[in-house]
Amino acid sequence: MITELKKYENTGSFTYRPQDRLAQICNAPNDKAGIYLVYTIQGKERMLVYIGRSGKKERSGTYLFAKAVLKTAWLTENGMAN
Repeated sequence: MITELKKYENTGSFTYRPQDRLAQICNAPNDKAGIYLVYTIQGKERMLVYIGRSGKKERSGTYLFAKAVLKTAWLTENGMAN
């Protein structure tokens, strides 16, 4: 697990490669809002390449959930983030 996320109650991680199907390997909950960090890893080096969010808090206090994780797949598959 990534060290920065240890203080949060609900966290997770997975490795995504261009040949993978994101819908099959993504372990993010569908019913929660939050942030996600996308890193490129080459050897022992890790570089943050994207920060995104999922869900939006409405004035009423309820959350709308977006398909933000799929945006990550689009960026990766189109070579904008590896």
